[in-house]
This record gives sequence, structure tokens and C-alpha cells, in this order.
Amino acid sequence: MNLVFGQFKFLYQVDKRIYFALLCGINALALYLKQESVLTDEVYFRTLGEQIAFEQLEKALAMRKSNDWMFYSAIPLQLLFKVFLVTICLNIGTLFANYKIGFGRLFKIALWAEGLFVVIELLRMIWFAYFSTVESLFDVRYNYPLSVISFFDAETMASWLRYPLVTLNFFELLFMALIALALHWEVEKPFKTTLLISGASYGIGLLVWLVFILFISLNYVVFL
Repeated sequence: MNLVFGQFKFLYQVDKRIYFALLCGINALALYLKQESVLTDEVYFRTLGEQIAFEQLEKALAMRKSNDWMFYSAIPLQLLFKVFLVTICLNIGTLFANYKIGFGRLFKIALWAEGLFVVIELLRMIWFAYFSTVESLFDVRYNYPLSVISFFDAETMASWLRYPLVTLNFFELLFMALIALALHWEVEKPFKTTLLISGASYGIGLLVWLVFILFISLNYVVFL
């Protein structure tokens, strides 16, 4: 098992500033594919054409294109925010486990594991751009591999259910395993032990986040 784990360790040893820049670049590429090749004007018109007047939708799409730079500039902030939240969860978990590990090292663990979701998103956009036909916004937003929502029709279900069912997927489990692996390297404890800490800390944090999103959705009619 240690031999298998060792194959990933060289990625963990990359300077976190370089790794962060790499993740931002991959995110930017995924966003470019999404904006230019996946969510085209035709997709928006097919999805929203019956709900919004043609002129209004046309103006909204023009405004979106003129503000593309805002989406790209927000990538580092979005990445930092998510990694920071995961780091807080890990910090609480390691404190309860009585592991002495600094916030900076935990941040590196969370950042390293986040690479999984960044790569998955890029692969999704490549798939939609070159190997699949996108008919509506739902095809992209709620078509997530190995997620619970793939067993349902996202278009007909209640809007507040969509985000939680997309979030509950196999890659969340793999993400927890990657965190446990990096924690195993940092504190030199058995992988089974660090997996328990990862699942308890990040898993509970994810549950709290989903409950928060459900609360917002049900009380403030946020359509996700």
C-alpha cells in the first residue's frame, strides 16, 4: 500500500505556490471551454428562450461576454475560499485528535486534494465541448459523473434538491481519501486513522454546508 501511495507523493512535494498557480490555470482553461464551447448562445436560447424575451436575453448574453474578465479574475479567490473552509474543518478535526499540525500544513493538504475537483471539472468541460451534445443548461449544471443526481431527472425535481444531490458523489469520497493520504504523510499515523479524521472533519463540514444551502434555498428561494 505504501508503494502505491508513494506514486502520488511527488505531487504533494510541489511548492504550494506553484501548485496553486497550476490549479488556477487549469480552472481558467475549464472556464474558457465552458464559456466558449459548451454554454454557447444557442444553449441559452434553447433553455431560456420561452421564459425571457429575445431582446432581453440577447442583452444579458452580451453583458456576460463583456464581463468575462470578472469570472477569470475571481478564480483565485474562489479557490482560496474553498480551500480555506476545508482547512478549518481539518484544523478542528486534528485538534480533537490531539495532532499537532500547523494551519499552513493543513492548508497545503486541502489545496493538494482540491486538485482532484479541478481536474474533474476540466475533464467534464472537455467531454461536453468535444464528445457530447449540450441541449440545455441542465445538461452541464446537473450532469455530474458518479453523483446521486444521475439517478434522477434534474429538470423535474424540486430546485432545492439539485445542489445536494450533485454534491453527493464518488469524488467527494475520493477527496476525503486524498486528504487522509496527505495527513498520513504529515503526521506519520496509519492511513486508517487519518481516513477516520478526514471523514469526520471534512464529512461533517460538508454536511453543515449542505444544510446551510438547503436553508437558503428553502427560505430565500435561491434556485441552484
